[in-house]
Amino acid sequence: MRKECGWLGFGPLSANVLAHPLPDLTELDVTIRRLDVADSLVVMRGRTIRSETAMRELTRSCWSLDDIDAGYRAFVQSFRPLIKALSGKSKRSQLSKKQAFIVRTLLIQEYRKILLRDPWLPAELLPANWHGAAAYQLCRNLYRRVYAGADAYLDDRIETADGPLPPPGPSFLQRFGGLVPSTDTEYAVHE
Repeated sequence: MRKECGWLGFGPLSANVLAHPLPDLTELDVTIRRLDVADSLVVMRGRTIRSETAMRELTRSCWSLDDIDAGYRAFVQSFRPLIKALSGKSKRSQLSKKQAFIVRTLLIQEYRKILLRDPWLPAELLPANWHGAAAYQLCRNLYRRVYAGADAYLDDRIETADGPLPPPGPSFLQRFGGLVPSTDTEYAVHE
């Protein structure tokens, strides 16, 4: 259960107590039912009354925030040169559909490696100069730049048993705070 809760972003307060500031209760319930441990666990909700400084220290001991922040910082350092290169107006700043697909795949793979370890703590519990927000913005902006070309690449190469891939659903276009539909020429790529 400790391992499974760790995947859900819980951190150890002690040997038998795990905590999360904003847990996804639906996911927790699914995990508890799947592991058949409902009768063995006590799930509580609490709040801090005093001592925000002590809570910040406790937070640092429960989650590897320095490691997570270092991951976000490395992500930004890795992908920032690419978004800068793609921000130009020249033909060299455009990607082929295949390149857009590769960038999107690597982008999301690298971002999720960090994101899945991030407990999504409130800002007041995070270290100063937290790189998570910068990593999110960079990932969002680069994703917005390449997703249409990446989708076009998949449309050219993959189909369902019934024929062409269906268009993305509404939830897809809500990613990263909203994507511009792929007909927008700002996101066009060259062949």
